[in-house]
Amino acid sequence: MGKRRRLCIFIIIFLLYSIMVAGVFYQAGYKSAYGGMESPGSVLDFQTFYASISDIQDHVLTVKGMRVNDINFRGDFVLSLTDETKIIWRGTDIPLDDLEVGAHIAVTFTGGVMESDPAQITQVAQIQALDDQIRGSAPAEEQAAEVTSEQVKKLTPSMTCADVIEALGDTRDIGSGNYILEYEVDGGYLLRISFAGDDAQLGTTGDGLLDDMIPCDRARGQKVDGG
Repeated sequence: MGKRRRLCIFIIIFLLYSIMVAGVFYQAGYKSAYGGMESPGSVLDFQTFYASISDIQDHVLTVKGMRVNDINFRGDFVLSLTDETKIIWRGTDIPLDDLEVGAHIAVTFTGGVMESDPAQITQVAQIQALDDQIRGSAPAEEQAAEVTSEQVKKLTPSMTCADVIEALGDTRDIGSGNYILEYEVDGGYLLRISFAGDDAQLGTTGDGLLDDMIPCDRARGQKVDGG
């Protein structure tokens, strides 16, 4: 009887231990699964593709994906924008009205893409304008190319406008009806070289041009007559 009693006690203890271990693992698994349902991940799955705008209707953009995208984002898409959609250009918020047909943009969104024709994206997080200029922005002023006086000295009287540009580099042309090339020489002087047309020649030496330079700070206040 003693041996049978000890065996029964051992079996009971083993069963109680097994039940306790199973309970611990069940509780841990339950908390993990239930906690995952109650607290979804805070990191959203963002996707970005590049497109050009083909139509704008209120807060709905129709765009065409560029060839640089994955093949799944090269077609036509309809984007539904909301008040939460950020629209930026060069890191600054801009209104939707600053976007126009033909503009290039980067589209960042979450969620899925509705399989329709065209495909629809409703959870648009951000539209980033990619072009150098947008509607409402001031045009960027083209700068005069910087050259040295040694470069200018190499110019000869027979050079045409194209020859000068090849020798000194492209720069801004402030002429109207003719060519007036502007160069900044040695970081402090402005040189203006005029040509009446494509076949017109420089007509002077580089040294002669250097004699006609004016200080940059004085040139900024002058009005140029390009006629």
